[in-house]
Amino acid sequence: MSNTQGRYKKTSKIASGGVDERKWQQRALEYAGVCIWNGSLDGDWHWSDNSEQLFGPLPEEHPHNYQTFLDRVHPEDRDFVEKSLAAAVRQNADFGFEHRIIRPDGAICWVSEKGTVVQNARDGSARILGALQDITARKEAEEALAQGYAWMQVIQEASVLANSRLEFAGTFGPVATALRRVAPVDHFMILLEEGEDTVFAVVETKDNEPSRLKPSTRVPFHGSFLEHLKEVGRPYIIFDLAAGGRHFPEDLLIMEDGLRSCVRIPMYNAGEFLGALAIASRQVYAFNDKHLPHLEPLAIQVAHTVANIKRYQQVRSEAEHLATIVREVHHRIKNNLQGVVGLLGHYREEHPALAHVLNNAISQLHTVAEVHNLLSHHTDETVLLHELVQGVCRTVAPLCSHRIEPMLDFSVCESLVSASESVPLALVLNELIQNAINHGYPDGKKGVIKVVLDEKPDKILLKVLDDGVAPPDSVNGESGEGFGTGLNLARALLPAKGASFRLYRDGDWTVAEVGLMPDMIPTWVCRGGGGCHLHNEI
Repeated sequence: MSNTQGRYKKTSKIASGGVDERKWQQRALEYAGVCIWNGSLDGDWHWSDNSEQLFGPLPEEHPHNYQTFLDRVHPEDRDFVEKSLAAAVRQNADFGFEHRIIRPDGAICWVSEKGTVVQNARDGSARILGALQDITARKEAEEALAQGYAWMQVIQEASVLANSRLEFAGTFGPVATALRRVAPVDHFMILLEEGEDTVFAVVETKDNEPSRLKPSTRVPFHGSFLEHLKEVGRPYIIFDLAAGGRHFPEDLLIMEDGLRSCVRIPMYNAGEFLGALAIASRQVYAFNDKHLPHLEPLAIQVAHTVANIKRYQQVRSEAEHLATIVREVHHRIKNNLQGVVGLLGHYREEHPALAHVLNNAISQLHTVAEVHNLLSHHTDETVLLHELVQGVCRTVAPLCSHRIEPMLDFSVCESLVSASESVPLALVLNELIQNAINHGYPDGKKGVIKVVLDEKPDKILLKVLDDGVAPPDSVNGESGEGFGTGLNLARALLPAKGASFRLYRDGDWTVAEVGLMPDMIPTWVCRGGGGCHLHNEI
């Protein structure tokens, strides 16, 4: 267009360069990646001269019609395109949609197709006018963005596990599931170096398919791909395991599951080599270099979780070893005490006049031995209160002629006593039973001694009841005035805080009552109703 006397008029050439306007417009379409066309669904089809930019060259003899266009549409999109254009013609409406085309060289391009339908007023025939724009770059960017977000979710899933899991079993299933949304993963595996072995610590299969590989599968570390990975210190991809070349022992196991390609990424924690994250697929060439920038940060998160689990396992193993030693110590103490009891029993037979004194000593030693016996069967240095009461009753019963009846309601409450409190509490119970034996039946009458655990909202009451004679009036059951050696010893063994003691008469029964507060019974677990509380943990 040129300016003549202040007006613009159309010219066939652009004045500045003498370029043909039609060619200039064609070049503009090329720059914009746009191809225009017109045609009918049952007739000829015409493209702009730059159609080869999108569709690639067509043979000279190839007919230019609707079918030629459809042949270039991606097979998965072809039905959608046909229906969309047919609907536009039927409704005499504008249209717009996106689809893929395939070039002669096999390249897949995305195009945005927009246009309108023009009806011939004379014969009613319809002609379609359209334009296609190459949007491949945009689609690739969108896909890359979506892939990046999906990978971020995988890595986030793995990072959540880092400080929340204490064992391998079941931990990495969610990570493997998330990973399958972005990569063709059939097996998710974690291999660790353990001494002279390579261990498959984790094997997560797609849809929990059965596998020859188990989480405990081991192969020698020397000559394994894990040893090779430790040497090279970088991730690598095997495109086809069956293609020949060197096969490591792990490769042979993996191929038995029908896997063909895999990625192996070394895992480190604080500079120390832990093992490898390995993902595998039944497809050949399932993985490529584009996966590595995402898999390497995933391996870092997995390594953090693995390190935490291994650290916990080590601590647990050391704790279990220490607990075994402690249990053995308790067992030996029990045996030694029982040996002393045996010697005292023999001495008692030789000196009947000392039987009363020796019986008290034997009863005390028996009680302490029973506590160590109970502790030798537990790993947490605690004893169940009802077990402790039963054990003391069991050791005292053979030493007297009275009936000892422990009356314990196991269904209501189970309480734990720490090792440091269990021996004093057992001795307290022993002294209360001995006091009932020694002072409740002065005439030698046989009686009944009951041991009761009574639960209250804020404490547990341990009671020893006897049906013998009442304490003399000179005994003050609240202040302790008039108590003998046994009751004073019992009171002295109780802690100043967390326990109480009183002696009183209830009908025909004399009751020695010990109140155990939460400080004395730190772990208080209820199984049924009735005022039980969990105060704190040992």
